Amino acid sequence: MKIKRIKRVEFEESVNFNGKELKVTMGRIAPQANTSILLSYGDQQVFVAATMGQEKDVDFFPLTVDYEEKFYAIGKIPGSFFRREARPTERAILTSRIIDRSIRPLFPSHLRRDVHMVITPYITSQDENTSWLATLGASIALAASDIPFAGEMMPVHLGKLNGEFVLNPAFSQEDEQDMDLFVSFYKKNVVMIELDGKQSPEEDVLKGIDFAYEQSLILKGFVDKIVSKIGKEKTLVPDVENKEFVTGKALDDFKKNYTKIYKDDLKKAEFSAKVNILKNDILESLSLEEPNDIKEFMNSFNILEKKVVRENVLKHGLRRCSRKTDELREIDAQVSLIKGMHGSSLFQRGGTQVVSFLTLGSPGDKQKIDDLSPVGEKRFMHHYNFPPYSVGEAGWMRGPGRREIGHGALVEKAIAAVFPSEEKFPYTVRVVSECTSSNGSTSMGSTCAATLALLDGGVPLIEPVAGISIGLMSDEDGHVLLRDIEGIEDFYGEMDFKVAGTVNGITAIQVDVKGEGIKQEFIPDILEEARIVRNGLLDVIKEEAGGERKVSESAPKIFQKKIGKSDVSTLIGPGGKMIKSIQGDCDVKIDIDDEFDDHNALVVVTAPNAEAGEMAKQRIDLLFKTAKAGEIYEGKVTSIREFGLFVSLFGRTEGLLHISEVDKKGKSGRLNEKDLIALYKVGEEISVKVKEIRRDGKVSLILNK
Repeated sequence: MKIKRIKRVEFEESVNFNGKELKVTMGRIAPQANTSILLSYGDQQVFVAATMGQEKDVDFFPLTVDYEEKFYAIGKIPGSFFRREARPTERAILTSRIIDRSIRPLFPSHLRRDVHMVITPYITSQDENTSWLATLGASIALAASDIPFAGEMMPVHLGKLNGEFVLNPAFSQEDEQDMDLFVSFYKKNVVMIELDGKQSPEEDVLKGIDFAYEQSLILKGFVDKIVSKIGKEKTLVPDVENKEFVTGKALDDFKKNYTKIYKDDLKKAEFSAKVNILKNDILESLSLEEPNDIKEFMNSFNILEKKVVRENVLKHGLRRCSRKTDELREIDAQVSLIKGMHGSSLFQRGGTQVVSFLTLGSPGDKQKIDDLSPVGEKRFMHHYNFPPYSVGEAGWMRGPGRREIGHGALVEKAIAAVFPSEEKFPYTVRVVSECTSSNGSTSMGSTCAATLALLDGGVPLIEPVAGISIGLMSDEDGHVLLRDIEGIEDFYGEMDFKVAGTVNGITAIQVDVKGEGIKQEFIPDILEEARIVRNGLLDVIKEEAGGERKVSESAPKIFQKKIGKSDVSTLIGPGGKMIKSIQGDCDVKIDIDDEFDDHNALVVVTAPNAEAGEMAKQRIDLLFKTAKAGEIYEGKVTSIREFGLFVSLFGRTEGLLHISEVDKKGKSGRLNEKDLIALYKVGEEISVKVKEIRRDGKVSLILNK
């Protein structure tokens, strides 16, 4: 039987980028997707599939980005019970968010069709970060597809190492970097920033963005070439025709009434209630009956509200509650919110409120990480929760979603830069931030609250950290920066530029935009605004936290001891008998770092109280204590032989009290084993003195008279 072979039709294009070949292959894999590509860079390969569904009756753009890590990419079998990948790892979720935030602004705002991006690394190494390649692949796939998309988006990932910018830094370089920066550009504008800094000066951040933009131009030329050769004609998505339901005097009345509500000093819920009354009054006056007309009115009202909000900001410099553009909402901060905890705090900024709780654990409580990166464990964790009551809603309590994981990671990154070394502070640390009220930038509120909780619990941070979000509204006449944006400004504004850091510099940045991004020339002013506000917030945090605090009495106590690497087996004992005995008898947990340095291992004892810890420490000390000639010890008889008594001095150290040296206890003549058994009992305590320590290490004893 003759089998027909499929004729392969492939397209390839490549460019040299930073000394490696960057190559796109199309037409081979996943032919039923709108577009699919295989993107190679050096030894890495990432597959991207972009698919668009049918029109949906929703009032938002349904975009889904799934970055999927598969262990076959690094030649490993998953360590789970079923030996297959389960839910996405945290790193995969954060990469999905980077891709989503980079491409979302470039879709038409009125698109109501499902767009699904699936990005899968096919091959990589554990030391290579695939986030950049995955994001670039998503951009190329969309630019070349028939899916409506504004055009090529160019991502650049760089690190600052030894004063120089390095493209696509490896995971092994993370600890050495002063800054890790991921920027996505559209034309000359910035559409996404993710930064991890070690108190980086604003000037370094700006230089990094400039360097990244220069590199992005190489990528733009590459993508333009691909699109010109095989780019598909974009599917037309008719723009929604917005009916003007409110015109003439009614429009003037609406603006007047809305602006009054807008200026009044109202809480978020009160403001929303009054706006809803205004909206319902207008709806009632229009006497609309058709469901489509009512739906169109709701959309029209949002557009109208957006115009009034932006007009007040851009023309009059007025925000809700008559707040000025450079004015922060009122601040409240408190430490030791809940007595008896390892650390707790509350931070409130207007209608945004976060409470944070600190838990200190043993080194063995570190989070184990099983993903494609070489990072094996983590000793500082920050988790963020966003319950429905924080926005006044009744809803379901589920596990953390992507947004919660992303916000938690942002705060963790902001604080990790100033976290003390394990040698200085050996605890494993977890902070949980509960968003108890939300009205703008809860992630930056969580940064402040988490810092307060850590300081309250005696964690010796290098510097306190605070964060703030800066907003933007612009038109053809100019632009206005907004300090401390709230929900309505985030919704109707053009960016959410979150900056966290210390008095010395920036530790984290996360930027989300709408439309075609923000102009690069705005960024210096944005960073300066953030610096001014951050320093003010740090003053509040320092004032509330007071001076340096001690670790809470309710926290576990940690004792450390160095032992020789050859002594680790002695501490563990046969089958773990010795270490289990100490842990059980003293109610402690013992962790051993046998890679502490070239010669020593570090033993860390975590105890519920000082007494238990001291008891365990003494037991460990006894294991490695050595006898000295001339010293007196209170020992116990462990066995009786014909030639004398074996006496336990401490730990595992025994000595021999020769039969010629024992106390005859009034018995005359030469003693034998039977006499010794009659005179002494196993377990009997006797005072002995070390006569000598022989070359073979054996200890000779005499009675202490």
